This record gives sequence, structure tokens and C-alpha cells, in this order.
Amino acid sequence: MLKTPLGYNISVEKLIHPEASQIVIISSATGVVKEFYKHFAAYLYDNGISVVTFDYGGIGKSKPISLRTFFTTAHRWATNDLETVITHVKDEFPDLPVTLLGHSIGGQLIGLAPSSVLASRIVLVASQSGYYKFWPFTERLKMLLAWKVLFPVFYSSLGYIPTRRFTPMEDLPGGMAMEWRKWCMSPQYLFDHVDPSALYFEQITAPLYSFSTDRDKFATVASTDWLTARYTRARTERIHLKPEAYGLKTIGHFGYFQKRCSRAVWPELLSRLM
Repeated sequence: MLKTPLGYNISVEKLIHPEASQIVIISSATGVVKEFYKHFAAYLYDNGISVVTFDYGGIGKSKPISLRTFFTTAHRWATNDLETVITHVKDEFPDLPVTLLGHSIGGQLIGLAPSSVLASRIVLVASQSGYYKFWPFTERLKMLLAWKVLFPVFYSSLGYIPTRRFTPMEDLPGGMAMEWRKWCMSPQYLFDHVDPSALYFEQITAPLYSFSTDRDKFATVASTDWLTARYTRARTERIHLKPEAYGLKTIGHFGYFQKRCSRAVWPELLSRLM
């Protein structure tokens, strides 16, 4: 466990290769526990790469006894949680280059963490603008119902969002969910709400690889392009994967890290890490 500047602890898992030439920090998707990435992390380890995964505050093994009285925000997941992990890794392994791999919201939070500018490389996987008008129409309606009705009702009655009841996600801390809701309702997403002095997207100059795939209803090509373009000074490569080219029916938003994609997709990710 790592103690963060805001006082709460976050759970961290390390796979440290004795001959590693770099260390990869995986910044998770919303409400996804770090164990979800364990098979992919083991694959990287087997290829000589050290890996650090962690749970954001309120998620997985970083969850307190009750979420009712626990407060954090999406912004704090970046400036407190991810930032703590980056600085800890840089302190513990000062001679190893650090790569940041962000999945979904994880790729958004990279641009909000001050120490992300120290990364030697960044990989974005299905990282996008969450603005609802980027989403397919039917998903847009579902999320509008959630954001306009369900989230406010649950937050006012429970103090958190019980997303485990109706999605594969973990329950979300109330403050995080309500800030994320606000971002998703805004055309410029988080940029409509975060002070420009607290944005680090334009300060990142490392090579950046941004992945998308067909039929990802949560990260469309347009929404992925939008977020990638915010990293204005990074040396960017956009990679769009077509499942059929890899003998897959679909990859989806989460398939990148599932074992069913290990022979097809994982080598694509690894090639951008070597």
C-alpha cells in the first residue's frame, strides 16, 4: 500500500524483472481493478519489462470499509493517485525509463498528472473523450439516463454510485462519479472544467502510441482521435486495429487485455514498448 498526499492508501502491485530495461505503469479504466491487467502484466514481465499496477482510491483493494464517507474525484485520481505511483516508481527505480500505459480514462488522467512529463513513452489504449455525443445513439441514451437521473439519485441517497449492480465496473466513489458525469456532459470534456494551469497534455513530448479498434462503443475512432490530439507536442502514432485482421470477431473496449487477445493484440502493444 502507498500512502498518498490526501491521506488515503492505494494498493500497488509490482512485477519487477531483474534485467528490465524499463518499467511500465498501467493506469486503469474507470472502475476496473488492477487484477484485470495481471495476465497482460505477466506477458510484459516474460518479455523483460517490469510492471506496476494499482487501484485508484475507492476501487478494488484501495476501497475503504465504506464508500459513503470516502471522497475523491476523477481529477484527484490523476493528481493524487497516479502522481503518487509515478513519483514512487521514479524514486525506487531512478535508472529505469518509465512508460505510462493508460486504458480508457487512464489515458485521460495521464495528461493531468504533473510527473507524466517525465515518462519516456506513453501508450493510450481505448483512451478517448467521454463526451456523450461521441457515443453511438443507443449508448448515448443509456448514459444520459445514468448521468441525469441515476447518478444524482444514488449520490444523494448513498453517497456513492453502486455501479456493480448494473455494470461490470466496481462501485464508484461519489465525488469521482459526479465529476466524471460533469465532464461527460461537456463538449470539451475535462478541458471545460480543469484550470489550464493544471493541464499537462501540451507539456508531454515523449513518443505516444494511441490504439483504437472497430466497434468499441465506449471509445469511437472520433473520440480517440480527439483525446490523442490534445497531446499536441507528443510524437504521436495512431494505431487502429481491425479485429478481422487478427482472426477475432471483436476486440472491444476491454478485450485488449483479455487472454483471448494474447496472441493477436498483445504483440502489437509490446512492439510499441520495445
